[in-house]
Amino acid sequence: MAYRRKRKFYGNQFTLPKKQKAEEVAPSRSKQKLAGTTYDVQPEVPSGVEGYRLIDVALLADFLSEHLVCRKCHGRIEMTEDGGKRKGLSSMLVVTCQECANEENTYTSKKVSGGAMDINRRMVLAMRLIGKGLQPLEQFCGVLNMPGSMEDKTYAGHVTALRKAAKEEAEKSMTKAVNDIRHFYEVNPDGIVDIGVSGDG
Repeated sequence: MAYRRKRKFYGNQFTLPKKQKAEEVAPSRSKQKLAGTTYDVQPEVPSGVEGYRLIDVALLADFLSEHLVCRKCHGRIEMTEDGGKRKGLSSMLVVTCQECANEENTYTSKKVSGGAMDINRRMVLAMRLIGKGLQPLEQFCGVLNMPGSMEDKTYAGHVTALRKAAKEEAEKSMTKAVNDIRHFYEVNPDGIVDIGVSGDG
């Protein structure tokens, strides 16, 4: 059996002094160019009450009846739902005064472009992001004792709108990337920028 020569240990990233590691690893050219660049990535902090919540409407109705009164006669109010005007996951809530019969109503979701309800658009997006479709959405609503979601045609319309929006955002992102490259790298007279590109696959 041949004799194998033992390899000598010269240290690694965990044993080398921090100063030595910093000297051996020089910053890349891209890192040097980006060193003086700052980006605003602070998350938006919501002001006031906004967004969606899963609420038991019976509890909400009891709460409103107990603590709110009619703005016209200060009589007792009652909250109900107009099931005939429901739009997908957006319900129409109706507040009726028991004294003067004054009635006010509102949907539980705002509208987006095209007149679609925001909650329906967001729910379709959520299902698409986890690789699911209309049937799992129906099951989700059933488990939570929520009204039926939407028809096949309506769901397909939301998918089409989301695809269009995603395409527009992708084009904006790629255009911004091109402008950033032209800003950080030298552009040749022919308009071409010589940069390294890595790929996988």
